[in-house]
Amino acid sequence: MLSCGHVNFEELEIYWKSIANNISSGDREWTIEVDFSQWFHRFSYDMIVTLITGERSYSMASYYNSFSSNKVQLPNELIENSNKFINEIRNHALGVTIFMSISSFMRHYNPFIKKKATPLLKNRDNLFKRLDDIIRDGKNAHDI
Repeated sequence: MLSCGHVNFEELEIYWKSIANNISSGDREWTIEVDFSQWFHRFSYDMIVTLITGERSYSMASYYNSFSSNKVQLPNELIENSNKFINEIRNHALGVTIFMSISSFMRHYNPFIKKKATPLLKNRDNLFKRLDDIIRDGKNAHDI
């Protein structure tokens, strides 16, 4: 049985080879700027989600589809959910930083800060609901 990291790395390698083939198949010399931080974030995210939930995540495929002409054929719902989830996690990390550095009084009574804090609280609630759903689905799948 292959580890999830090995499988995810093979998927990443396929995307990078496809990008390289698209560049080298043209008539002219092309260069492409690769943002390794985006790939690394999505690779890590896919690995963590797979390890924790046992479910596939498609954030690398989503990122690849965002700039490649050879799209990975996946249902739009999977791609959208993956993008939402990764954005919720990023926003939650930002929210934790803000909530730890700004007092409760300032978050509630300073209009500027409250305006920034309210969406972060909604994001936290959405993220926690999504995680609860993942856990519930995993338990239901395990019970069957």
